[in-house]
Amino acid sequence: MAKSSRLRTTDVRAAMQVVGECRDLGYDPAEWRRHAAEGLSRLAGSRIVIAGEIRWRRPDGPIVGLDIVQFGLTDPDELRAFAEFFQTTHPGDDVLFGPFATDTRSRVVKTRSQDVPDRVWYRSRLYADYFRAGGRTGPLCRVHRRTPQ
Repeated sequence: MAKSSRLRTTDVRAAMQVVGECRDLGYDPAEWRRHAAEGLSRLAGSRIVIAGEIRWRRPDGPIVGLDIVQFGLTDPDELRAFAEFFQTTHPGDDVLFGPFATDTRSRVVKTRSQDVPDRVWYRSRLYADYFRAGGRTGPLCRVHRRTPQ
């Protein structure tokens, strides 16, 4: 019998454990965000987690990073490549921001393959310049919350 893709009780408990640990850290946003990224890395089995808040006047306004936190990028060259790539990314990027440009739902949670077809992903600048160039693999997951404009 194949393993179910549904969320298991143990997964919910593990996620709630991370939330509780973040709460116990008190009001130190930098510390609990870092801990949340580390916990998400552990829960998802991912070496790297990058999360943050941005301000974006959709669909083609400038994207301003408000608070970005990462876990797992430790190599100086990897950190530099990440910073350089995202400094040159713009709202018209078909993979990174394109799918969210006109989406008006208040919450969107998708895996990379749900968001961007493989044929588009493997031809994208994000994949070529950042993931393939650095020997990184997906899947790229997004959790995005928006307020209606």
